[in-house]
Amino acid sequence: MNVHTPTWNQNYYDLLEFYLFEPQHIAAKSGGDTQKRRTVSESLKRLKRLETPFNHLFSIFFRLAPREFIGRIVAEAFPGVELLNDLECVGREADRRFDLRSATQPDLLFVGENTIVCVEMKVDAKTDAEQIFKYAALFAHLDPAVLKRRLLIFWGPKGFAQLWSSKGLTLEEAKGLTLAFARDLPKRLSSKSLVAKIPNVEEVVASVEIGYLSYRDVRRLIEIELSRATALDGVYRRLLDGMAAEIEARGY
Repeated sequence: MNVHTPTWNQNYYDLLEFYLFEPQHIAAKSGGDTQKRRTVSESLKRLKRLETPFNHLFSIFFRLAPREFIGRIVAEAFPGVELLNDLECVGREADRRFDLRSATQPDLLFVGENTIVCVEMKVDAKTDAEQIFKYAALFAHLDPAVLKRRLLIFWGPKGFAQLWSSKGLTLEEAKGLTLAFARDLPKRLSSKSLVAKIPNVEEVVASVEIGYLSYRDVRRLIEIELSRATALDGVYRRLLDGMAAEIEARGY
């Protein structure tokens, strides 16, 4: 067993830790008495709409899925990237493993010999130049010598243009705004803990490649994988089927 990689069951305790620190997701009614508890039915209904539990389910899914399948999903977002078969899913232990000091916690993080992939999942929330910049800073923190290719994939309900906080933009335009943000960094960045040792922030942003997949795209890839799985792959088929059902139940 790799002592640096927690087994999938550790994910369960990592997720419990999240809810201990942010109990508002399941406990108190929003905008009301913080002592008044939601019913089990209310809590479950709410959780099945929120982004965070969706992220948690994908985290467990990719902890168990073959690395070849992870590579196929990355290749869908970056058609020019050689198919990667060595990407390891790193969960909430990333903060401890890479000494991130809680500055930036990627929704999904995959690390391979020559590549780092971060996934930012969106449901209702928007993104902006500062968020992309923080991912760039995270890549630089994980790989200061730029030994690995740096890929950032956004996932969302529709297209990338709908994710931007101010107006619809292409991936290229979003990166351009992030470069402008980096040039104006001293006046704008609200959290500096990840960038203290980065000598050239513009080069850091320039090193990041940005891609996009809709949840419908991800579901399609899972269903293709499911069609390839044989009857002997019973556990894997159930893993794929459950994740596809989760995406479909959310309307994607």
